[in-house]
Amino acid sequence: MIRQMTTEDIGPVIGLCNLMYQESPNYKKLVFSPSRVKQIALNAIKDGFAEVAVNNLGHIVGVMAGCLVQPSFSQDFMACDYILYVIRAFRGPASFRLVNDYIKWAKMRGASLITVGVTSGGDNAKAIEFYEAIGFQQSGVQLRMEV
Repeated sequence: MIRQMTTEDIGPVIGLCNLMYQESPNYKKLVFSPSRVKQIALNAIKDGFAEVAVNNLGHIVGVMAGCLVQPSFSQDFMACDYILYVIRAFRGPASFRLVNDYIKWAKMRGASLITVGVTSGGDNAKAIEFYEAIGFQQSGVQLRMEV
């Protein structure tokens, strides 16, 4: 089941974000911050997109959150995702439903552009394939430098 995230979900969402962090080779150098996850979740619940995937036992197994922003060069709005993470065993259908709800949310709020990121460094090729199957197109490259 997919539903709106509530403030009561923040604890389990922090746990999911920690799992994503642990799986991500690109984020290992960064310090995981539960308080930052809480802040993003509260902002998304209040003014953005915030949904969770729940299994048959009532446990949260996935999360997607996003926001609307105005680029520095335009008055138009674009949707940006903060996170999409689903526990591996639930990734197929739950991921698809979360992303489709995100797309609907963005369109209903007048977004001219909808974006998603693939930056964790896990199985990027599989994530890109997933997003392309839904209709997203690659639009650039993210580069990084460790310090």
